[in-house]
Amino acid sequence: MARILLISIDYYAYPDEIVKALGQMGHEVTHHPIEKRTFGAKTLKRLTPAYYRKRLDEYHAQIVEASADTAFDIVLFIQVHHVSMANIMRLKALHPAARFVLYNWDSLAVHDYSRYLAFFDRVFTFDENDAARLGVSYLPLFALPEYFNVTSERPPRFDVYFVGSMGTIARVEALKKFDAFCGQNGLRFSKRLHCSPYALFLLVKHGLFMDGVTTRSIPTAQIAALAAQSTAVFDYANHPQSGFTMRLIENLAAGRKIITSNHLVREQPFYSPDRILIFAGTDFSAVPDFLATPLAAQRSFDEFTVRNWATQVLAP
Repeated sequence: MARILLISIDYYAYPDEIVKALGQMGHEVTHHPIEKRTFGAKTLKRLTPAYYRKRLDEYHAQIVEASADTAFDIVLFIQVHHVSMANIMRLKALHPAARFVLYNWDSLAVHDYSRYLAFFDRVFTFDENDAARLGVSYLPLFALPEYFNVTSERPPRFDVYFVGSMGTIARVEALKKFDAFCGQNGLRFSKRLHCSPYALFLLVKHGLFMDGVTTRSIPTAQIAALAAQSTAVFDYANHPQSGFTMRLIENLAAGRKIITSNHLVREQPFYSPDRILIFAGTDFSAVPDFLATPLAAQRSFDEFTVRNWATQVLAP
């Protein structure tokens, strides 16, 4: 058993599932979100970034000083670029015997975390190109347990579904074009696009508002239910990256077909043309035939469980 200090991004149900998996493995976990994702915090970050930075540093300092009461064996960060060098150095000084581990599920193009590498004994990234560039370990993301338990509705209610946050305008433009393609080709497409009130304003401003847009977070159970009702998922990353999205991994686990913009998936051991269609730009012409082709075989994809991910992250 290890005593673990986990400092992670607060991202939907994923941190809670990591804590749960670590607990089931026999570890004792103290978990803190690296920043809060409340509406007030997001507004403060956007309107007064300097003041938000000051408050965030103070919050991290409180976490660091409180950690002195426990002799942690492992300090695990999921993302670290939010934390000041002073707070990282203080945390290292308080826990000289602990193993420091970093996992990144944003690419270097989004957040450059390279200056933090010297503070960690082991560094992982979900982005294979970044791993090669930095000389760190490559480890893909994982799927929540719900996706391994998805059962298929027959006949499916939808041909394709999409669930995701707004991310970038480019993602919304691609989604809107795919929606139009589906309408022109008689394909049933269900979409849920989550955005903040400010992002909703941007959608309206750029003429990109569409049905399926919501300012409410979409629970995992609803996403898994959509997967059960669908033949395939539409996958388009919301940031520049070579790493595979959480949605792609989840739909492998759920046994869905995948329509993705990430051409690097072709090099992966789990790739097969009956399961994964890679499109370029906004050329969706191959989608109807792809959907009509049945999967040659089903498989479990157990390598993408949370527990397997955690086992590899904690390995010496």
